[in-house]
Amino acid sequence: MSRVRGRAKRCPVTSRSLSRLRPACVVLLLAGMAGCGEDPEAAAPAGATGPGSTASSGAGGSGAGAAGTGGAGGGSTSGGGAGGSSEATTAFGIAGDAFTVDGVPTFLLGVSYFDGRNWHVEDLDGLAARQFNLVRIWLDWTSSFYDPSGTIAYGRTLLDLAEACRKRGIVVDATLLDTDLSVADPDAAVRSAIQTLAAQPNVFFDLVNEHDHAGNTFSHDDVAALAVSARQENPAALLTVSSQGGHIVDDLTLAPDNIDAEIVGAGLDFLAPHLSRTPDFYDKTDQRVALVKEHLAAIGKPVPVYLQEEARRGHSGLDPTLEQFLQAAGEAKGAGAAGWVFHTDAGFDLAAGTFFDQLDDVEKATVDALGASVFGR
Repeated sequence: MSRVRGRAKRCPVTSRSLSRLRPACVVLLLAGMAGCGEDPEAAAPAGATGPGSTASSGAGGSGAGAAGTGGAGGGSTSGGGAGGSSEATTAFGIAGDAFTVDGVPTFLLGVSYFDGRNWHVEDLDGLAARQFNLVRIWLDWTSSFYDPSGTIAYGRTLLDLAEACRKRGIVVDATLLDTDLSVADPDAAVRSAIQTLAAQPNVFFDLVNEHDHAGNTFSHDDVAALAVSARQENPAALLTVSSQGGHIVDDLTLAPDNIDAEIVGAGLDFLAPHLSRTPDFYDKTDQRVALVKEHLAAIGKPVPVYLQEEARRGHSGLDPTLEQFLQAAGEAKGAGAAGWVFHTDAGFDLAAGTFFDQLDDVEKATVDALGASVFGR
């Protein structure tokens, strides 16, 4: 059985949805104006840049879905730019243990692009040209998309980014929360993000980054409650939750109870373990994926396994080489993982420069080589 993201209507006008909105937003909504909760951007004229964004970023650009234009804020790229077109659907879905794009089983090759609020159109063009088809953004990052209450405050920027990705054939992994919370109401934040992105077919959701991490840890019951809230806003939303190394697989030791709690108990659509960052991570990727897939098959839940955040350079005492990154990505695909993300801090502060400008020499070589290595073309 396959599931594909649909284009659900944003912010349906019901008594329940109106009761959660501020009075000013209700007035605007009833007056036929979209974009509740976008106060920081509401007054921005078309083509203006949003707070914290560079001139080439998506903040405050033309509205999402404008036909025949490039990424919002870029304006000069006709037909969706490298890797896609303005007619592309880029509908993300799931079929068995695989991800699909427009109904076709597709391995997702991504990058960490956490500071999505300060995105750059040239980054998306460069990634699409190199066969990357996923970016992972973090809504609760330092440059947050939320206001302190948990309402999406930069909805236009978020939609412009998602739409620019869609036109280039890029799926968006939207990580919604972190255990180091910057919002007062996590449930409200999840609902607001799901509402805002409900019409984007190329988006899926990681409810909490490393939910088991120290801080405001989210239990499996907490995650299950967030999943219920998300599906109340959009039943078609495809959901996962990530966990830190050792939660699902500790080196080569499986933690089956945690898999069961996330897939069976919380009812999530796929698994997103952050695997152990051991010095030989690249040489054990296939074994770790196989362990997880074997258990999922045994419990009758052969859902996708998505390697969302593997080892990166300058962290955990590791400095992986080009060859090690290529081996890790190749082993992930070969073992049947549904996707693999090149994890790097080059996407942590996009106000300081583009993603490509902040890669070190090894990372640049890796980003240039990954697409051909993984896809063989």
